Amino acid sequence: GCGALSSALCMDKDRAHKLAALAGVRVPRSRLFRRGAVLPQMARAAEELGYPLFVKPVRAGSSFGVSRAAAPDQLPAAVEETFLTAGKAVLQESHPRSSWRSSAEFRLALLEELTAQALRQAAAVAKEA
Repeated sequence: GCGALSSALCMDKDRAHKLAALAGVRVPRSRLFRRGAVLPQMARAAEELGYPLFVKPVRAGSSFGVSRAAAPDQLPAAVEETFLTAGKAVLQESHPRSSWRSSAEFRLALLEELTAQALRQAAAVAKEA
């Protein structure tokens, strides 16, 4: 399994993206904000990133706490929801060819594949026993 450092880095969306970018991996543009940041500053950053965009807690697994803001009027609610459970938030651009639905479908397909692999492995172990 993963060590403590790699697990911690992967759970921190801001640091994970920065490390990936340093390694030459293309990552979405994003801006980091701490709880207490003023909304007008966040709105300016959101305009620079473009809509739709995602508001994500920096440290949360998978898609936990992620909100999508399709337009400026949706940003305040998305930010408020994220800061209910997180001290830091990332505003992240949306890939032009991605959609909220296709992302959810991808996660579901990946989960199904991982579950199928785990079941095959469990069956193989049971046969050996």
